[in-house]
Amino acid sequence: MRKALLMLVIGGLIISGLVACTHPAEPATVPADYFPVGVNNMWDYLGEGNEYASYIMEMPFVKNNQAQTYVDNGGTVAAEIFQIDDNAIIRVFFAGEQYEQENMLESGFTANDQTVILKSPLKKGTVWKNDKETREIAAIDAQVDTPAGNFSDCLKIKITNADSTSIVYQYYAAGVGMVKREFIDGDFIVTSTLQEYNIVSGQ
Repeated sequence: MRKALLMLVIGGLIISGLVACTHPAEPATVPADYFPVGVNNMWDYLGEGNEYASYIMEMPFVKNNQAQTYVDNGGTVAAEIFQIDDNAIIRVFFAGEQYEQENMLESGFTANDQTVILKSPLKKGTVWKNDKETREIAAIDAQVDTPAGNFSDCLKIKITNADSTSIVYQYYAAGVGMVKREFIDGDFIVTSTLQEYNIVSGQ
């Protein structure tokens, strides 16, 4: 169980992730453009390199500028709450082993995290820190091929940690969300790649 939870955390979902990429009517300019919010949004990822790299992320609850998600990787289920505004996507709550869904946006929760997932300005070279990790926008025009389609003009986020030699890359497509994640530590590579998704407009 601890191993399963560890892989979920490494995933950065865990943010800290879906048919072909469609471009929004307006240019993607703020972090929220890459983190679609809607009740019953779903992302299904195909994993390679580890038994827990495949997972499904669901968004059953949305209220105002917050979204609650559940991530099931077959070994454990984690609950997360994200705060969304024009400047950043911030994970403000995380808890593992949450097998029963509860609308914490209504019942209340105690914030236990401040992990910034995405941050303005959305341009190459933007850097920010979360505790021991550093995130950087490595590219804004990455091309990513997935079972769910081919995505262009993706944000490529590079994540490094002061206590690890590993590097994590996350790729975000506007209007879709995260389309791929790569965990690299020497020759050890674990990927989670979008194979199906459902985006619901509005709350």
